Amino acid sequence: MKKTKDILIFIFALIVVSAIGYGIFLYFYVQKRYAQSPVNKTELVSKSQSRSGLNSNLVAFLDNPIDLLDFVLTLF
Repeated sequence: MKKTKDILIFIFALIVVSAIGYGIFLYFYVQKRYAQSPVNKTELVSKSQSRSGLNSNLVAFLDNPIDLLDFVLTLF
Protein backbone atom coordinates (compact mmCIF):
# COMPACT_ATOMS: atom_id res chain seq x y z
CA MET A 1 0.00 0.00 0.00
CA LYS A 2 2.85 2.37 0.81
CA LYS A 3 4.46 1.66 -2.55
CA THR A 4 1.22 2.54 -4.37
CA LYS A 5 0.96 5.78 -2.40
CA ASP A 6 4.56 6.68 -3.27
CA ILE A 7 3.92 5.99 -6.97
CA LEU A 8 0.79 8.17 -6.97
CA ILE A 9 2.63 11.00 -5.22
CA PHE A 10 5.44 10.74 -7.77
CA ILE A 11 3.00 10.83 -10.70
CA PHE A 12 1.16 13.81 -9.19
CA ALA A 13 4.45 15.67 -8.62
CA LEU A 14 5.49 14.90 -12.20
CA ILE A 15 2.21 16.28 -13.53
CA VAL A 16 2.52 19.44 -11.42
CA VAL A 17 6.11 20.05 -12.55
CA SER A 18 5.12 19.43 -16.18
CA ALA A 19 2.19 21.85 -15.91
CA ILE A 20 4.39 24.55 -14.40
CA GLY A 21 7.02 24.01 -17.10
CA TYR A 22 4.38 24.17 -19.83
CA GLY A 23 2.98 27.37 -18.32
CA ILE A 24 6.41 28.98 -18.34
CA PHE A 25 6.95 27.84 -21.93
CA LEU A 26 3.61 29.34 -23.01
CA TYR A 27 4.37 32.60 -21.23
CA PHE A 28 7.66 33.06 -23.09
CA TYR A 29 6.18 31.83 -26.38
CA VAL A 30 3.36 34.38 -26.20
CA GLN A 31 5.78 37.14 -25.23
CA LYS A 32 8.02 36.30 -28.18
CA ARG A 33 5.12 36.02 -30.61
CA TYR A 34 3.45 39.30 -29.74
CA ALA A 35 6.59 41.32 -29.05
CA GLN A 36 7.22 41.76 -32.76
CA SER A 37 7.08 45.36 -33.85
CA PRO A 38 3.91 46.24 -35.75
CA VAL A 39 4.15 47.14 -39.40
CA ASN A 40 3.11 50.70 -40.13
CA LYS A 41 0.53 50.88 -42.88
CA THR A 42 -1.06 53.85 -44.53
CA GLU A 43 -4.49 53.24 -46.04
CA LEU A 44 -6.86 55.52 -47.85
CA VAL A 45 -10.33 55.25 -46.44
CA SER A 46 -13.25 56.58 -48.41
CA LYS A 47 -16.09 58.43 -46.74
CA SER A 48 -18.82 56.10 -45.62
CA GLN A 49 -22.23 56.38 -47.20
CA SER A 50 -25.24 57.02 -45.07
CA ARG A 51 -27.58 54.11 -44.53
CA SER A 52 -30.81 55.93 -43.88
CA GLY A 53 -32.74 53.45 -46.07
CA LEU A 54 -31.84 50.59 -43.76
CA ASN A 55 -32.84 52.59 -40.73
CA SER A 56 -36.21 53.61 -42.22
CA ASN A 57 -36.94 49.98 -43.12
CA LEU A 58 -36.21 48.95 -39.56
CA VAL A 59 -38.43 51.66 -38.16
CA ALA A 60 -41.24 50.68 -40.53
CA PHE A 61 -40.95 47.03 -39.48
CA LEU A 62 -40.97 47.92 -35.80
CA ASP A 63 -44.04 50.13 -36.29
CA ASN A 64 -45.91 47.36 -38.14
CA PRO A 65 -44.55 43.94 -37.04
CA ILE A 66 -45.59 40.63 -38.63
CA ASP A 67 -48.42 38.77 -36.94
CA LEU A 68 -47.05 35.21 -37.02
CA LEU A 69 -50.31 33.56 -35.98
CA ASP A 70 -52.22 35.30 -38.77
CA PHE A 71 -49.44 34.45 -41.24
CA VAL A 72 -49.51 30.73 -40.35
CA LEU A 73 -53.29 30.58 -40.52
CA THR A 74 -53.30 32.08 -44.03
CA LEU A 75 -50.99 29.29 -45.21
CA PHE A 76 -53.56 26.59 -44.42
